Amino acid sequence: MTIMTSAPARISRVSIVGAASVALLALTGCGSSDTTEETCERLDVYVDEMEDLVPEDQENNEDMANSLREMTDGMKEIRDDAGDEELVASLDSLIESYETIYTAFEDADDDQASEEILWGALEGIDMDALGEAGVQLEETCQLNS
Repeated sequence: MTIMTSAPARISRVSIVGAASVALLALTGCGSSDTTEETCERLDVYVDEMEDLVPEDQENNEDMANSLREMTDGMKEIRDDAGDEELVASLDSLIESYETIYTAFEDADDDQASEEILWGALEGIDMDALGEAGVQLEETCQLNS
């Protein structure tokens, strides 16, 4: 009899913990999105911070890859919180471009010149989509003003 009562008790505890975990995840995922203004403010601050992420030795391919990945991760955080779908799409284009570039640096030979890597990576980027993203970000957030 003890086995019968302890098994449902364990199932109940597991069910309660599982339900609470699902509820917490749902609440976290359903949090309010940043407004357009908030997203633009975060982008403006982040663009300034990105300058500090550029490594001193830009010829070190590993440092460049790590720096570009860190920049990309920061943009992803802003994108993930953004509520403006046009900004999300623009950030997706920008993120995709940065991912192409940092992947090229990650895959490069140690002795390969960073300029060569960059030019090779740029060939794989949809410049029209990137240009449209830039125009959207400029018009919405006045980042270049």
